[in-house]
Amino acid sequence: MSPRTGTRPARSAALRRGLATLRAHGPYVLVDRVAPRLGLRRLLVLERHTGSAAASSAYDLAGVTLRAWSCDEAALRALAELDAAGSTDPAARASRLLRYREQLARGDRPFVAERDGRPDALCWAAAGASPIAYLGCELRLRSDERYLYDAITRPDARGERLMPALYAHALAALARDGVTRAVTLVRPSNAPMLRAMARAGFSVCGSLAQLTIAGRVLHLGRPGVAYVPAV
Repeated sequence: MSPRTGTRPARSAALRRGLATLRAHGPYVLVDRVAPRLGLRRLLVLERHTGSAAASSAYDLAGVTLRAWSCDEAALRALAELDAAGSTDPAARASRLLRYREQLARGDRPFVAERDGRPDALCWAAAGASPIAYLGCELRLRSDERYLYDAITRPDARGERLMPALYAHALAALARDGVTRAVTLVRPSNAPMLRAMARAGFSVCGSLAQLTIAGRVLHLGRPGVAYVPAV
């Protein structure tokens, strides 16, 4: 068998995997899977004004408590466990725990959907300067703006619409603190998160992109929120 002929099964398998991915996630998945290899990374900017937020009581969540999470070490470990759900790598949990400590040190605030003392869904709210490592930039938020990020739902709690309810609760809490606008960033191919954000009343207001050409980094898009390239 020639070398060329021997590659056909592998190419056919790769093509089948590619077609299956497109059917499952749609063409925007190419932005995440292919574009970064070509030097392009892109995130959609979504916004929601807190004055129009639905009450979290509008969601039927029997046995679920929505609240700002406490910030002691045991609580942080519970969040790291949620973030690493399904992973058996202790290093992954340690890495997430370290990251959460850094987020708290910056003044970021965690909100959770809790059931039987266990967090089943989580999102964070950041104020001021917030780093976006994926794009090598930093959001510069107004005093009445917050950036919502790191939204996670425990695998066995998905499909219960915890995230829209949690966002509604977080927006109401932030509004009481004088916040008028919340923004979040979502990859174009992340259809489940885009649907969840639409249910929570968020809409696309812009995009952020980073393009690397011959070692030179360019920041592109119509962001819809103030930002600066990371130093």
